[in-house]
Amino acid sequence: MRVCFVNSLYAPNELGGAEYTVRYLAEGLVQRGHDVSVVSLAPDGRQSSAALNGVRTHYLPNANIYWPFWAERDRPAAWKRSLWHLIEAYNPVMVRRIGRVLAQERPDVVSCHNMQGFSVGPWLAARRLRLPVVQTLHDYFLACPGATMFSGGANCTGNCGACRAFTAPRRLLSNIPAAVTGVSKRTLMRLQECGFFRKVHDTSVIFGSNAAEPAAAARADLAPGAPLRLGFLGRIEPIKGLEVALRALSSLPPGLASLAIGGRCSDEQRAALLGIAGGADVRFLGHVDPARFFPEIDALVVPSVWEEPLGRVIHEAMAFGVPSIASRIGGIPEIVEDDVTGYLFEAGDATALAALIHRLTDEGLPAARLAVSCRRRSAAFRPEVIFDRYFDAFARAAAA
Repeated sequence: MRVCFVNSLYAPNELGGAEYTVRYLAEGLVQRGHDVSVVSLAPDGRQSSAALNGVRTHYLPNANIYWPFWAERDRPAAWKRSLWHLIEAYNPVMVRRIGRVLAQERPDVVSCHNMQGFSVGPWLAARRLRLPVVQTLHDYFLACPGATMFSGGANCTGNCGACRAFTAPRRLLSNIPAAVTGVSKRTLMRLQECGFFRKVHDTSVIFGSNAAEPAAAARADLAPGAPLRLGFLGRIEPIKGLEVALRALSSLPPGLASLAIGGRCSDEQRAALLGIAGGADVRFLGHVDPARFFPEIDALVVPSVWEEPLGRVIHEAMAFGVPSIASRIGGIPEIVEDDVTGYLFEAGDATALAALIHRLTDEGLPAARLAVSCRRRSAAFRPEVIFDRYFDAFARAAAA
């Protein structure tokens, strides 16, 4: 089968879970003997093509007023962001650019993922060439210019007027895909509630893929009173809720728990977060290798305050036998089961998180039992399982 993936970014330009998922899928399909290409945006603004681990890669310049993946310190002015999103609502230049690549590749199916910067170009270009589309939802960008459906410190209950206006073309054209998959039921449901994909009958949930199944060592239970080694791994930004975890730790007695933080942050961010943590035992590790990070912690903390579509780091931790202490929000409860693969608390509630950590240290963490459950649950995220699910979706779309 000839498959062309479309994602805003692709290796070596990777930021998050969507990029890793697309790369694992693309390279895995190549290993299985399929013909694979990828279209993504070019950070340097120059069109180019290359071959990367057997995948033909096409990088296209973004025809808009600025590069959409700026660092927070480089945040454009409000009027520039509004203009960018107005152009992004329907960008005929990107439709033509991606159309030329699809005409060259002539895939059996176009697998669209994050499309920020492409506008609705991939859908329209594929339809003009009579190519079936499988759309995968990693976030809420189709319904929300900010991709989070989170504003003013709270989760949006639906499309506000501005979002409906900016995303109207996407909503009107959202019946083009032959099939739609979401990384969680919650993600798919939220987009459907906003009026997307009403005539698309082939919908399913396909989780993201782990890179591989690690050779995880056995884990021993923590005795009552033993300090709990917690870890946070991911982007350090307000929606991820790291501040909630730090407030919880600051309220606990000294020596009860420590927190290792993996992820890049500025000196200003670090200073502000340490101020919230007070005298809590907190270490900033910067960029870390998950294979070295997970064996050094007892539990992963995922204190997201937004409707996290799934939280890739959770199932990566499961593969190492590490349970998660996570917010009961978004797609997270679909994979974290209380006292089986981890523990859940109400999003944003630092008091509830502190009480949960206190209870786990008082009673002792049943790490051995949790590790067995986590590894068993992680089987659903093995590359071969995810490949088979996606390949079935591609085959159905191509046949239809």
